[in-house]
Amino acid sequence: MTVDDTASYPNLIITKIFQDIQSRSPRQPFSIATGDYIFASNSGGQAPMQLDKYLDARANYTNPLFPAMGNHECTGYTTRIAARARRRERTAQYPGTT
Repeated sequence: MTVDDTASYPNLIITKIFQDIQSRSPRQPFSIATGDYIFASNSGGQAPMQLDKYLDARANYTNPLFPAMGNHECTGYTTRIAARARRRERTAQYPGTT
């Protein structure tokens, strides 16, 4: 995958990972993600679309997830992306909130 190549984003792989974690028995009470959810330039406009693909895949896991930021999220575009992720995560966990 190259920078801003959202068409090649590995959402099928990420979805499978979350489905596998979800199906474990017993399921762990939470998971930790280690970052690098996006691979996009600051000016390309692909970061929000890549983050949406990640969050759609993450929806396959219903327990709490604690996401760490990787170096690809620390590009100066972080504040807006992190705020968007927090809103989607909070809405998923607590429907009706924004």
